[in-house]
Amino acid sequence: MLRTLLFTFLFFQAISSMGQDSLITTPPKDLAEAYEQAVKDKDVEEQVRGLIRIGDYFDAVGNYTLSEEYFMEVLEFSEAQDFPKYIGNIKNSLAALYRYRGEYERSLELCFEAIEIETELNYRNGISLSYYNIATVFYYTKNYQKSQEYADSAIVYDQHRENKVYLINAQILKALAAAQMGQIDKAIDALDFSLEYYHERNDSGKLAMIYSNLGFIQDKGERNKEALASFRTAMAYGQNSENLQGQSIFHNNLAEQFLLLHAYDSCLYHADKSLELAEKIELKPSIRDLYELKAKAYKAMGNYEESLQYMEKFIVLKDEILNAENISTMEELESKYKATVKEKDLMLEKQKNKTLQQEQRVASFRIYILIVCVVLLVLLVFFIYVIQQRKRKHQALLHQQQQQLEATQKELLQSDLEKTALQNQQLASEVEYKNKELQTLAQHIVHKNDLLENLKEGIKSGNQNSSSQLMQLISVGMNTDKEVFDQHVDQISSLFFKKLKEQFPELNANDLRLLSLIKINMSSKEISVLMNINPKSVDMARYRVRKKMNLEKEVNLFDFLSQF
Repeated sequence: MLRTLLFTFLFFQAISSMGQDSLITTPPKDLAEAYEQAVKDKDVEEQVRGLIRIGDYFDAVGNYTLSEEYFMEVLEFSEAQDFPKYIGNIKNSLAALYRYRGEYERSLELCFEAIEIETELNYRNGISLSYYNIATVFYYTKNYQKSQEYADSAIVYDQHRENKVYLINAQILKALAAAQMGQIDKAIDALDFSLEYYHERNDSGKLAMIYSNLGFIQDKGERNKEALASFRTAMAYGQNSENLQGQSIFHNNLAEQFLLLHAYDSCLYHADKSLELAEKIELKPSIRDLYELKAKAYKAMGNYEESLQYMEKFIVLKDEILNAENISTMEELESKYKATVKEKDLMLEKQKNKTLQQEQRVASFRIYILIVCVVLLVLLVFFIYVIQQRKRKHQALLHQQQQQLEATQKELLQSDLEKTALQNQQLASEVEYKNKELQTLAQHIVHKNDLLENLKEGIKSGNQNSSSQLMQLISVGMNTDKEVFDQHVDQISSLFFKKLKEQFPELNANDLRLLSLIKINMSSKEISVLMNINPKSVDMARYRVRKKMNLEKEVNLFDFLSQF
């Protein structure tokens, strides 16, 4: 349908030119001269810009083959010269070319490579263009959700630009994707900014484009009256345009919309206007579709004779266009085939020459390589022999040293063991001796204190003054002996105290003193005399110590302390 043609023509003419290469094969003189001057001046960066301009020119005139060749050349040149700021732009241009050809995977690959470069350079304009290209590819492949997402990403980066054309293009693409997904209200909202922008600038041509787009979206949502109003507005803005094809399409849109609204007279009026313009510019596909449109209108009005006449015209023109397209396609295929064959012959010839040169080079170096290999082999055998001999000598020396070291270690170990055993034996003897000495001293003190206690009791019954003096002397003697005994206990039991304190940190000094006396197997009575407390207090102290050490009732305290 003609509506589809308008859809493509108005909104994607800059991004979806999918025709064949044009016949223009040479760049404009000014571009060629500018590039040649940059070469003469050895201005490398200007050379890059010159090649990009030429590639853009061939892209604009539709010669995509030459455009690709120039872009590939400047890409290799930029990578060799390390010009990253141009590489992203070039990859975006190549991505557009591959998209025109339907090579969508390659196009996306280049876009993502461009984004990586432009992100590193923080080049926002380039990033937005890459996102826009990706959104367009997803639109072509009918992945409208992805198209919307990447269009939104492009919009984020385009908002900082003073030139809002890029932002508007992204908004239009987002609207078209939304319409394809049935999101009519969202699609219409996406066009609001574009309408406001071009209304402020009173740009009739752009407003005609936007309102036509709005009419398509409304028509897709079956809002026929709203679509009719939008198409009328589009025609009002575009009627003064010199583009006869655009005016023909405006009338065609109105004719189709009136047909849907069953306003057949208005439909035929605009169809005739559109047909008149299409015949002036010999736009046969449009004429063919208008014949079909009028046939439908007359049929709906019940005028079957007129409907049949236009249907016959439609069929005749359809066959004519189809035959012409087939002939053109055949001629083009034949031309491409001949060019391809010629190109392959040239490539084969070049390949043969390269192969012959390579064979000659290989033959020239074979003898040299053989001699070098033989020399290297002899040297390798010699070096292996020398290394093996050195390795054997080194291993023998290591074995001898190892044996000597093991013998020395055995002697030292035996000597250390003997010394350690002797020291342990001496230490055990000293401990046993000191324990016996301590036990004897303790018993002596006990007996002496018992005697002194008896004396104290006897003196209490005698003269008071003499008794007090004797009792004081006796107490001093008892305390002096006890201090001597305590010092002796601390000296002997220092290691014992240390081990107990590490395992039972809650034990205090009195607890440790009590445990040292228990360890030398003294009775509660003897301990009460030495510690100057009564036997019941000793039993109570033993109970508290067992509790601090978390000992069960059946555990013998003396046996337990023997482990330390």
